[in-house]
Amino acid sequence: MNSKRTSFAVVVGMVLLGHGAAMGGETLYNGIVLPDQWPPEIRHFSRDAWPVPYLDDPPTVIPIDVGRQLFVDDFLVQSTTLVRTFHTPTWHAASPVLVPDMPWEAKGRNPGDPPTAHPFSDGVWYDSLDKRFKMWYMGGYFQHTCYAESVDGVHWVKPMLDVKPGTNIVYDRLRDSSTVWLDPTAGDPDERFKMMYFSLDRKQRELYMKFHLHCSPDGKHWSEQLATAGPVKDRSTFFYNPFRKKWVISIKDTLYDPATETVSEEAEAQAAGRRINGGNLRRLPRMRRYAEGDTLIGAATSWSKPCQPTMWLGADRLDSPRADIGTPPELYNLDAVAYESLMIGLLTIWRGVPSNHPARDKINNVCLAYSRDGFHWDRPSRDPFLNVSEDPDAWNYSNVQSCGGFLVVGDLLYIYASGRQTRNADSRDRVCGTGLATLRRDGFASMDAGSTEGTLTTRPVRFSGKHLFVNLDAPEGRLLAEVLDANGQVIAPFTKENCIPVSGDGTRLSVRWEGAPDLSRLVGTPVRFRFFLEDGSLYAFWVSAERRGASGGYVANGGPGFGGPVDVAPLKATASSDDTKLSDEQLAEKAARVQALVEQKMLQQHGMVPMFVRAEDYQLPTADDYKGAYRHRHLRGKTEEEIGIAPMHVWRAWENTASNTSFYLAAAAYQYRATGDPRALAICRRTLGALKYIYTLPIEKGEKGFLCKPYGGVYSNQSAGDQVQCVTWGLAVYRPVAPPEDLVDIDTMTRDFAKYQMGIDYIEPHGYFGRTGEDLRREASTKQNWNRAIIFLPLLNLAWRGTADAEFVDEIQRWYEVCAKDNKHRVATDRFSTNGFGGRRNVYLPTLLMEMDPSRHRVWREAMLSNYRQARTGLLEDGTWPTAWSYDSRKGGMKPQPMPSVGGGYGRTGRSAIFAMGCVAAQRWFPEEDMRGVARRILERLDEDTFRFVMPLDEQHPLPAEWLVESRMLDGDCLTSWLCAYWEGRYRGYW
Repeated sequence: MNSKRTSFAVVVGMVLLGHGAAMGGETLYNGIVLPDQWPPEIRHFSRDAWPVPYLDDPPTVIPIDVGRQLFVDDFLVQSTTLVRTFHTPTWHAASPVLVPDMPWEAKGRNPGDPPTAHPFSDGVWYDSLDKRFKMWYMGGYFQHTCYAESVDGVHWVKPMLDVKPGTNIVYDRLRDSSTVWLDPTAGDPDERFKMMYFSLDRKQRELYMKFHLHCSPDGKHWSEQLATAGPVKDRSTFFYNPFRKKWVISIKDTLYDPATETVSEEAEAQAAGRRINGGNLRRLPRMRRYAEGDTLIGAATSWSKPCQPTMWLGADRLDSPRADIGTPPELYNLDAVAYESLMIGLLTIWRGVPSNHPARDKINNVCLAYSRDGFHWDRPSRDPFLNVSEDPDAWNYSNVQSCGGFLVVGDLLYIYASGRQTRNADSRDRVCGTGLATLRRDGFASMDAGSTEGTLTTRPVRFSGKHLFVNLDAPEGRLLAEVLDANGQVIAPFTKENCIPVSGDGTRLSVRWEGAPDLSRLVGTPVRFRFFLEDGSLYAFWVSAERRGASGGYVANGGPGFGGPVDVAPLKATASSDDTKLSDEQLAEKAARVQALVEQKMLQQHGMVPMFVRAEDYQLPTADDYKGAYRHRHLRGKTEEEIGIAPMHVWRAWENTASNTSFYLAAAAYQYRATGDPRALAICRRTLGALKYIYTLPIEKGEKGFLCKPYGGVYSNQSAGDQVQCVTWGLAVYRPVAPPEDLVDIDTMTRDFAKYQMGIDYIEPHGYFGRTGEDLRREASTKQNWNRAIIFLPLLNLAWRGTADAEFVDEIQRWYEVCAKDNKHRVATDRFSTNGFGGRRNVYLPTLLMEMDPSRHRVWREAMLSNYRQARTGLLEDGTWPTAWSYDSRKGGMKPQPMPSVGGGYGRTGRSAIFAMGCVAAQRWFPEEDMRGVARRILERLDEDTFRFVMPLDEQHPLPAEWLVESRMLDGDCLTSWLCAYWEGRYRGYW
């Protein structure tokens, strides 16, 4: 069944008002700017429709890199003559797909309770680890939590488990509503599944009852209670909003506090006469309150008193009563899940109790709502999405409710729902079962045209992909498209005339133009798309980074073919990824061991990570260790005393402290972003404190805002580009999740450091390791400006982000103008051909620039890809790479070379871990490449024996004697960059 309504034409002038000009809060993935007060504080309940601010004031330019762009509202529509149609799913012929057929499912709290096997929210997920559909459901009326699984989502098996032997019960407590969430980003494998359930206790007579949190590694064996939420009503649930990395508690409430809240007369009249068990609270219609947190425990424990969380959503006067009941509808439950580029809300609407109750149970059906900010819900259609049947013999005759989300199965969405068949109050044929409905992928709404051509013009959008796709049903019609600039002028060759007509019925159809291979020339540029449609329905459009059309959006509760929560391209089988030796669980265990090594063995005062510790006892190297060792080439024959630095064993231990500490900050920040673990945030805060300590050291030369290398008790001014780039990386990764006080420190350090570098023209005036300032200036004059820009532009961009100081914008522009005069190269593409220790910045640093300054993507892409393709050929079997090599263009591989700074000898290094970090960071920009496979190979194979700065290349190439001491040291760069690569990969769903 479809419901049609004409989309009102949204005609906006070419001069657009800026979105959120008075706001200063978080900027979302889609350009929406949240106010400083978030979530909003709502203390008045009425029957008026709840406002949706971002539809009244959309962003000036809408980024569309995340997911398919659905036409469920006018957020993306500037003007159209098409007609919007809202669609409802079709019940699968096999429904009900799960029925109560086990003895423990026949029991209830009371003698007349019906046999039950249906999710009450609970959860249905596709687990990509073992390729199974998994369902958690209420087994027995308000009795147990049970588990079932399926290979196709239609035919379900109830395995006998060991939790309660001989049954499929996985949690044996009286229960009401429950939610089970598969969390692929959980840092702790024991927390991969999360469950909160509303407990039933016959002895309790409280106004509010308990909502308990448990975790599990497999969804079958659950932990003891980890937390109890604040006061909730029975049908409360939770969900995860990945767009903001927030856990949300959807709190049912039927009361308000007249001391702090108000209710409209209409709503108060609706609740009149209903009993309250005591206290000072008053009754109101069923509605939802909202609480959020960075972790599920944090969200669940964020309130302690009734009515403390903000009001959120309720049914309104646009929800029409059933003609046979006449009761004003109420919001009974709200489940939500991320799908593609927005949150989909499944709203269970209570329609009242029929006159023939209990022969027919209370009437609930499911309606849809859509949110692009995670809080405000747009409800353009009030027709039921999953409806009850009017057939008394149907499994869904009454009380249809949602199951927490839905799945993506090929070109369909699988949507599960509970239903109740109630024929006779005293008969055992009263059954609660589970149904399956299917809907076209993206099929919630379409923009339709008949035989007369219609048009749809989007608002200004910006993207980083290059291939346009549509979800289109037009077997007898066609679609054309053109691209407009900011002034509404068509951009050649992306014209309607050059567009190759698109026909057919497909959920992923490519749109192309004659004379243009793709949209890459428009990357980062605000444009509008104009679609021309005849005899067809347009459901969605998106711009993909790769030819197969992966959207980069979220896939709700998963589905076959997806390796995680996001639609990314399946990787090609390559030599780097098809020899994976560790499972994801084993890799996670290895990460825990590496992190324990850093935390327990390497950390020094203030949480700093030194460059070296001895592998045999994890102590800092001593003077005895360095007896007979090489004299660093930069000393140029001088002694440490002549240069004014600490003895060699001291400065070699501390040389890269700022770098290692910064990489560790980035690793902990990605761990926190991936898992929400407060322990990771604590590490971030401590590690930032270590960087701040380095930053505030008393510098001999008195430079302000100078991040130096602390050589033991001697605070040297000697710094280099590797310090600049590593510190920038760590601060940039932590900044999006840093608490306000840490944000102040980050922005202050970044601002002062950037201004200091600008003041010295990015060249240390006092020299570095025996080289004078003049030496450094001469060296800089012979180097490519692009290769210096790649170090300092991220710092300048970060400083501008933190301060909005136009001085940094001007300086960024000056850098590009200077670099533009360098016509020989942009970024050196043979960077790895000279030194395996260096050059890794050309893979990971540009990712910061591509995030911060997407309009200049093309500047960096060629160099990043060239460096990556060359460097991966140099990887050795144990995950290391040579310390020096040359690139053989004929054979397409690396050839190890002797390295002068290693005494002319051959060596290999574990700093390939930094290359792994770059591969993980760059993967999303090059989905056609198996960068994460290369990174995984390095992560799996490096170990404590190869986390070294330098080692012999092989048995035929021993190290010179003066370098042997380095091979006996664990290298902090290797360990911290390994962790950073692993945790960013976890954050992005790569493993």
